[in-house]
Amino acid sequence: MFGLNWAEVTVIAVVTLVLLGPEKLPSVMRLIAKFYSFLMKLKADFTKVVEDNLAVMEKEKLAKQLSDLKAVPASIKKEVDDALKACDLATMKDASISAPDLRKEVKLAAEKDQSDSLQP
Repeated sequence: MFGLNWAEVTVIAVVTLVLLGPEKLPSVMRLIAKFYSFLMKLKADFTKVVEDNLAVMEKEKLAKQLSDLKAVPASIKKEVDDALKACDLATMKDASISAPDLRKEVKLAAEKDQSDSLQP
């Protein structure tokens, strides 16, 4: 428990018996046991409170990340739809904007939308 071997525990028990005497030893041992039990209960309560608070914080963090992730696809879809409306796909060969340029504009719009959604 405290890095003591049986020989050391025996010496401590004999010295305690000699110092306290057989009359006081049982009451002192009960007092030590109650104090140890109180400390273990205090440790368990503290650990539970810390774990509960960490779980709540983690849940809030995950909920925020989930809501951010749900917002991104809708905004990207809106940007793509807007870009497709601006450029008629049937006449893309004749349009002044090329497919790579369209992809670049859609990517830039999605990045702008994502950076706007992350700001409070």
